[in-house]
Amino acid sequence: MNLKVQYFLALALLLAIGCRKERITNNTDTTIDPPTQVETTVVSGVVLNDGDPVPGASIEVYEGETLKGSISANAKGEFNTGSLSLQLGATITFLAKKDALVTTPKRIVANAPAVNNVKINMPDPGLSFSGPINYDNPGSAEWVTISGYITSPDGTPVPKVLLGIMYGVEPLGAGFQATGGSWLIATDENGYYEGLLPRDSVLYMFALQARSGETYFHCGGDFLNKSDLFPNVWPLEILGRFTGDTQLPTMNNAYVPASAVEVTGTAADCNGNPLPDFSIEISAELSSIGGFTTTRDFTSGETFYYSLDLCSGPIYEIKVQAKDNITGKKSVIKTFTNVSSSFDFGTLLTCQ
Repeated sequence: MNLKVQYFLALALLLAIGCRKERITNNTDTTIDPPTQVETTVVSGVVLNDGDPVPGASIEVYEGETLKGSISANAKGEFNTGSLSLQLGATITFLAKKDALVTTPKRIVANAPAVNNVKINMPDPGLSFSGPINYDNPGSAEWVTISGYITSPDGTPVPKVLLGIMYGVEPLGAGFQATGGSWLIATDENGYYEGLLPRDSVLYMFALQARSGETYFHCGGDFLNKSDLFPNVWPLEILGRFTGDTQLPTMNNAYVPASAVEVTGTAADCNGNPLPDFSIEISAELSSIGGFTTTRDFTSGETFYYSLDLCSGPIYEIKVQAKDNITGKKSVIKTFTNVSSSFDFGTLLTCQ
């Protein structure tokens, strides 16, 4: 093919391309929605056991029935969910654990971008019936919240009333066993308590108040609720069935507890120098139920502290004595009688 023919073929090809009709669609009317922005919330609070912070507690956090992750409480028992993405308006459930302690789950609705001052209360592990309830998924809708308040007759909130909550109770000899599960928890400073139970379950409950408001050890306690079951053994009240979250009627027959005597002081050697390792023994004769003796060990710079319940009247007699745990030397015994208020016994010198 000569050069002239090649030229005409190339020209014809260019003309064919140039004359092709193109259809271009203008999409200026199409709108693209931006990605949906999910609003989140941050929950903060503290893990407590009998009002004291629980440092280092591990906390499982559930959004609805989904485990979102675990966080840890700091040295003050405080926690914050900032590391998790929790949806605003969601139901959030917390389950805290520390050694042998396992909380009754705490459930809230996160209805604000920041939810503060959430308190997760741990029960006393030394008080149990058949063992704690096994919360495989505490965020499940199969669990419902049972809550309530305990006050004095004039409406004053009463803290530290012990609530025993059980389900699946069956007779056992002269008493009972909680085959379903149980939890024990004390009312907080507002007289409030709460916990989770399986939906559609019957609740067996007792409410026990220490006469001193501090412990059951020295002064005993009183049951506040009526007895529907085993009246000669435990005043268990039968409540339910509960198909949803329920706040029980306020129990208003508690009493404002008696105060306690706080005893403080320290020890030193015969020259008044701090002891690196010492102990202080305290004994008390309580006017109502007899006495007791206990010893506590301390290191340099520490101060002795002990709280004694007044029960129904003044403490007849309190004795304190210090001991240098290295040399074995002891102080003289200091005696205080008819005690009805807190006091500091000063510095005990271990010269004997």
